[in-house]
Amino acid sequence: MDQGTDMDPVTMRPVEEKKDGERQRAHAKEVEQLRQQARFAAVNESEAADRLRQMLWKQLYDRICKLLQDDEAARAYMDILNSLNEQADLAARAANKLARYKGA
Repeated sequence: MDQGTDMDPVTMRPVEEKKDGERQRAHAKEVEQLRQQARFAAVNESEAADRLRQMLWKQLYDRICKLLQDDEAARAYMDILNSLNEQADLAARAANKLARYKGA
């Protein structure tokens, strides 16, 4: 005996209709995400974004310098490096290493 169309017990609508609605919502969500990514890409490539990145790198650099000065262990490491004639900028090295680690 034919049971007829499968029905969703919650909505009392055909299951296939529910699946179509879910697919439409998923498609609409994906389209909106793509639109947001396109807007972000335009902003991300702007001159203002470049200035913001430069400002943030400077802030990170300054913060690392302060942390290096305030931390006893970091000061000890810097003293040892200085005694070994290591003249590199430790804060810049730390910032660059963080950027590589974070994938920035």
